[in-house]
Amino acid sequence: MINFKLAFQLNISSGHDRNRGMTDWIDKFDSDSKDQRIRQERRRSVFGPKARRTWEALSSQIGHDAARMNASPNVKAAMRGEIQINRRETVPIGDDLQVDKPYIPSVYLTISLDIGAESIRIEQRRKEILEGDYKDTIERLSLDLDDFDQMTVRNATGLPLTIESASEYILRRFLN
Repeated sequence: MINFKLAFQLNISSGHDRNRGMTDWIDKFDSDSKDQRIRQERRRSVFGPKARRTWEALSSQIGHDAARMNASPNVKAAMRGEIQINRRETVPIGDDLQVDKPYIPSVYLTISLDIGAESIRIEQRRKEILEGDYKDTIERLSLDLDDFDQMTVRNATGLPLTIESASEYILRRFLN
């Protein structure tokens, strides 16, 4: 009679040595957090100056377009008056632009760059008839950097706007 004895040994390896295997997720978390901080710091350093340049271009375009609207007899007749830029008794503060038409239907806009909210804020005060009340609304055009660090401007529905189309978007409310 012959006896055979078989022995099986099963070795399971996770691909990590025993001393490091338990901390790999911590190292990955640290690395990912550091990468995220670097991306956020870079975004902050790029976003502010790009937002400011976008704001300056938009302010300039609004001023240019408002002057052209005031010079056009047909547009001026449709608006029933002229658009005034920064002519209120209160002086605009910081990155504010005041765009107004005091004639009924009157429209008063305060447009401002809000870097912290990554947007351009449009506060509108409108009065349709002389005896009526003002209707106040607030709207934002969002600002964002694309993958190539180019600034994009979007309206409330997410539609991308150029500087020219953003100016039109803002100033068209004087025609209605």
